[in-house]
Amino acid sequence: MPPERVVEHLTYVLGEEGVAFDESALWLLGKAAEGSMRDAMSLTDQAIAFGQGAVRHADVAAMLGTLDHRHILALAEALADVDVQRLLAEVAQLAEQGPDFAAVLDELSSMLHRLAVAQMVPDAVDNSHGDRDVILQLASRFTAEDIQLYYQIGIQGRGDMVHAPDLRSALEMTLLRMLAFRPRVCRNHHVRSYHCAASPQKLGLLQKLWLPQKLWLMRRMLPCRLLIRPHHPGTLARSEVSARS
Repeated sequence: MPPERVVEHLTYVLGEEGVAFDESALWLLGKAAEGSMRDAMSLTDQAIAFGQGAVRHADVAAMLGTLDHRHILALAEALADVDVQRLLAEVAQLAEQGPDFAAVLDELSSMLHRLAVAQMVPDAVDNSHGDRDVILQLASRFTAEDIQLYYQIGIQGRGDMVHAPDLRSALEMTLLRMLAFRPRVCRNHHVRSYHCAASPQKLGLLQKLWLPQKLWLMRRMLPCRLLIRPHHPGTLARSEVSARS
């Protein structure tokens, strides 16, 4: 049974019983039930007892031990706004709850997948979190290239976590890497630039994460070619994109 049906039934039951609830809490219960209405009802009874007569989002999240989906949405919004300060502030707020930072990155990668689907086939976006409209709106704030790049960096960052000194710093570095190598639009709206006042080491990471696997896609999608031209020996000041002749 899909979460939508579960939430619809729980809404009816709690309304009949006069139990106060947050709709977002019902979506948590619906997802945790994994399609079983019996499990959903059992979890709802536990949530009412846990919340002292009400079903609230924070209480259900604490009871289930699940990551608050709203934090993942906040991270995605910070990426959309290219707001580094907000991005790190959200991680700091998450850290106060002692989360599994690997699970945070997994959830963010999953959301990036949903955003990619929303851009390509809006009707195919799942509503398992009850946030379909939010995902569709958020998808319009990213370019398709950004989402593909962020997803790739997220997946690679997940694998690198085992080598990091701690999981929080690994998550932060992965998020910062997403924005550090984000393609930017030039003044000429027909081209894209890859600006990275960077050392050769940073260029090497850019080539590892982006150029070999995705440049062919950019060349297919955009009427331009990428020209990497050193500003002076040993330092790459800027990568420029010029229109195809």
